[in-house]
Amino acid sequence: MAILGGAGNPVGGSFTGPAEALEIVGDHAYAYSGVQGINGTESNLLSFTTGNFYFVGTLQFQYVQLQGESFQYKFYMNDTEVQGFVWDSGTTGDVQPPTTILDVIIPAYTQVRATAENVTDNATRNQVCNIAGRIYRANPE
Repeated sequence: MAILGGAGNPVGGSFTGPAEALEIVGDHAYAYSGVQGINGTESNLLSFTTGNFYFVGTLQFQYVQLQGESFQYKFYMNDTEVQGFVWDSGTTGDVQPPTTILDVIIPAYTQVRATAENVTDNATRNQVCNIAGRIYRANPE
């Protein structure tokens, strides 16, 4: 659950690939899980602890396959589930635009986890999660 600071660069470094950790770029922060195979066990897509700032942004889960199985998504702060829902991909038809965008405010020094679980069976299906927003630090007086 590392806090990454853009490879030590105060304005952030280059994107190096998906990770569970929160990446800080200036006054913004993001994390992209990348495509993860998730089965019938609740599994982390994102897991990090915020630093000396609070975060205001959006969290989004996505089921990236049309398989007809239901997935349960949960969002935790300090090991307390604060948001969750179940989504069914269906098996046919056009992929729909994202509707799973959650607005979040995360306090300083908060442990964050975003998880997914196949609640239909134990089959592994592709899932992704991202979080993006702005960070606010206290102004020194």
